[in-house]
Amino acid sequence: LVLLFLTSLFYYLPMFALAAVVIKAVVNLIAYDVALSLYEVKKWDFLCWLVACLGTLFIGPLQGIGIAVALSILIVIYESARPQLVELRRVPGTEIYRSTEQEDRGERASNILIIRLGASLYFGNVAYVKGNLLQHIEDASKKEPIHHIVLEMCSVHTVDSTAVHLLKDIVVDFRGRGIRTVFAMVGPRVMKTFNKADLVTFIGKGLFFPAVSDAVRDCLLGGGSNDGPMAASSSVLPEVGVSNCLHQQYTQVSIFVPHAIPGLIELVHRVFQARGCSIEGAHVDHIHHAYHLLKTGMKLSDAEVDKLDIKLKGVLQDIFRQPQQSDGAGQAVVASASNGLAPVAAGRDLASLEEALAGERLRVATGDLARERVRALEAAILQQRKQR
Repeated sequence: LVLLFLTSLFYYLPMFALAAVVIKAVVNLIAYDVALSLYEVKKWDFLCWLVACLGTLFIGPLQGIGIAVALSILIVIYESARPQLVELRRVPGTEIYRSTEQEDRGERASNILIIRLGASLYFGNVAYVKGNLLQHIEDASKKEPIHHIVLEMCSVHTVDSTAVHLLKDIVVDFRGRGIRTVFAMVGPRVMKTFNKADLVTFIGKGLFFPAVSDAVRDCLLGGGSNDGPMAASSSVLPEVGVSNCLHQQYTQVSIFVPHAIPGLIELVHRVFQARGCSIEGAHVDHIHHAYHLLKTGMKLSDAEVDKLDIKLKGVLQDIFRQPQQSDGAGQAVVASASNGLAPVAAGRDLASLEEALAGERLRVATGDLARERVRALEAAILQQRKQR
């Protein structure tokens, strides 16, 4: 009706007044809140929105949308051509491997570099992947020589023929550098392609593993260790890992001990209580402990995590430390045993003595005065070991 009967009334309106009417009508079509949200979430998405908006205003709707679509395709190609490669390290006390960007308290296995490939491999990114792998090896070699590299491929869903050929080149190149290449968590679709290309035969079936922990264990066995990843890093002393990254709601404490001793769970609970922590969940077997903690209903802060980690390591390492082997220390311990404490160790074999020693150290850690009994048991253990 306005267009039919009232257009003549708008004939004498100034151009700026008509422009104001148009702007008022168009303003509501622009979602500023969406633009701000895109800018906060990801800058690439905001750039596509901005290009589409400006192109629509100054060129035309179809042209603006077309330019934004072309830009989106270029961004996808760029990101797929530069996949993320991250180094993984083991969370102490577990067989979980996390990115160093997520978990800065992780432990690196000796002479082993673990890399996660972050995208599928095709002709457009394999050269970048090889260059990035060489850079990671060069950086890691500054700290220690690298003898094994584990490629974790859970994020690699497809590979093309160019990627297969370059993977062969990477394996050959690393062999020439004295580095053994091991693959972990290769999906069935990728493994099918590897088999068709005879890559599994070329590399060796024994170098493909279902989990990173299995691959690392094989590398450690090849290096002369027979005790697996955790025992290889610490065959006598326990391991403690405290992390805010392993669980969404809780601070997780992971503990590995060489062997079970009575009263250890109670000791760990006392340490948590002393720090004002509440246990929301726990899973405990003989040598592996996992606890979910909160403090005043929240996760522990980074400073509290560091303090709890230091406290638990100190207490557990004191309990599980081995008797000193030096002759001077042994003579001093034997002398203390002769001062009326010999009955503590009388008539016991080595296994029962070690169990009793762990129990006495547990009493020391919880505040009981058992240090003299500890010295006597240490003396008895030293004597029985020398007799063997």
